[in-house]
Amino acid sequence: MVDADVGAYPAAAELAARSGDGEAAAQLIGAGKAAFEAIGMPMPAEEAVEHDRTLAAVESLLETARIEELVTAGGEAPLELMVEKALELTG
Repeated sequence: MVDADVGAYPAAAELAARSGDGEAAAQLIGAGKAAFEAIGMPMPAEEAVEHDRTLAAVESLLETARIEELVTAGGEAPLELMVEKALELTG
C-alpha cells in the first residue's frame, strides 16, 4: 500500500523540519520523491510547494552536502521503513 501512504511523506518531512530534526526531514524528502517515482506519479503541485518549503527549512538546519546525502539515503531506503517513519511523525 505504498501508493496510499505517498502523501504522508511531505507532511512528515515538514513536521520533522519544524521540530528541528533536519536529518529525518531530509530522509523523508528523499523517500517521498522515490515513492512518487515508484508509483509513476508526478508530485502534485501543492505537495511540490510543501516540499520546497520544507527543503528550505532543512537548509537552515544542515549543510548542503549532508542534505544531499540524507535525501539520497531516504530515497534508497526500503519504502516500508520510510512509510513507518513518516507515520510515526504524523501519528
